[in-house]
Amino acid sequence: MKKESINKQIWNELKRSNFTTAEKLAEKLGAKVYTVLHYLNALKKAKYLKAKTTLTKLKKEDKIKLVKNTGESHPTYFGGYLRDKNTNRKIKIYDSNYVRPRQVSIDEIQKESKKRYKLYLQAILELKQDEIAQIKINKKFKEFLEFENRTEYTDDYIRSTVYRFKKKLLEKGFLVLTGDYYKSNSPYILINLKEIKKELDDTGI
Repeated sequence: MKKESINKQIWNELKRSNFTTAEKLAEKLGAKVYTVLHYLNALKKAKYLKAKTTLTKLKKEDKIKLVKNTGESHPTYFGGYLRDKNTNRKIKIYDSNYVRPRQVSIDEIQKESKKRYKLYLQAILELKQDEIAQIKINKKFKEFLEFENRTEYTDDYIRSTVYRFKKKLLEKGFLVLTGDYYKSNSPYILINLKEIKKELDDTGI
């Protein structure tokens, strides 16, 4: 069975709770507080939540309550929009005047790729394991990337992004695939944490 996304879990907990806080939700779900706050602030701005605060953005201790339970599917949040499948509504969270997209240089693309590679290395080191399921690395990288860019990414996008970084580390010998890698539904990877740490230190932005 596919594990529910963290935002889906938050949505379900909000439907079951009276008043709660981001801190309590994070503790119960085993998630980072900033990850929970990222989603809650979007729900608050879209008027799905009632909060006992006068501030625009929630703090981890602010009491909140779901006041707009639109149904089973959780509203997804990415690209500055909250999308609710239950009502077929698309709500803009970040208001800004339209600006024609500027042409992105090769240097900027390379810099962004290097930043994401650095996040991938940090995700591996954060887990502190020399043998781990690939899906856990992907999940941690997704968490870091979503926090960095304040948006959500699909699992397919994460897998395609991780593939390039994993290939690079395999070629350097810092990662090794276990014998049953291609047979398992949850393949494991052997990690040289010392070399990953050195690679991170050598990666400048």
